[in-house]
Amino acid sequence: MVVPPRVVLRRSGRDAAGVLPVTADRWLLVLVALVLLVVLARSRTGFSR
Repeated sequence: MVVPPRVVLRRSGRDAAGVLPVTADRWLLVLVALVLLVVLARSRTGFSR
């Protein structure tokens, strides 16, 4: 009976209080990932060509 409430509190805390920071981190990670993918794609196409 002790574990479920902790999980619920963690989930509710992340969803309610951690929405903005989590989304910001996710957007930053997505932007970085897109940049890396573009650089890798250009480098691969450059080497292949």
